[in-house]
Amino acid sequence: YAFDSAPDTEMSESEELLAHGGRIAQNQRRRRHQQQNRARNQNQGDAARVQIMLVHATNGLPGMDPELSRFAPHLRHLSYDNFQLLTRRRARMIVDGERTFDLVGDRTITVSLLTKGPERARLRVQMYRGSQRLIDTTVSVNRNGTFIVAGPRHNDGVIVMPITVSY
Repeated sequence: YAFDSAPDTEMSESEELLAHGGRIAQNQRRRRHQQQNRARNQNQGDAARVQIMLVHATNGLPGMDPELSRFAPHLRHLSYDNFQLLTRRRARMIVDGERTFDLVGDRTITVSLLTKGPERARLRVQMYRGSQRLIDTTVSVNRNGTFIVAGPRHNDGVIVMPITVSY
């Protein structure tokens, strides 16, 4: 027995053009979708999440806020024995973007995401009291890492700020 899997019918020229046009339209839609995905991924690729925790460090009755437990080994190097989380500030940032956060009193902190690479990000951190600049530093922090800035005096202690960059 001979078996031929090819169809016995032939397409007309107009049917072939119609089928070809459908494949072109499908490919165009696929390319447009891929370009949109690349643009979306690139925008997300430039972004990072920044979290600043305001911690009140004092001396007296030793204690550690449970939400700070992952920072405990680092905080214990400071000359304080009690650490309480006051608040947490979060922002999604893009490269060359900056955000200003209110701290205690009349102080603010401005964080700028300078660069973001596969292994680390560079941030500029500026702290102000009114218009007076108290701190202006640039740090390199590992991807999903934290660095700690010890800041202004506050109620018989000091404000400590773990700053985390996640991406």
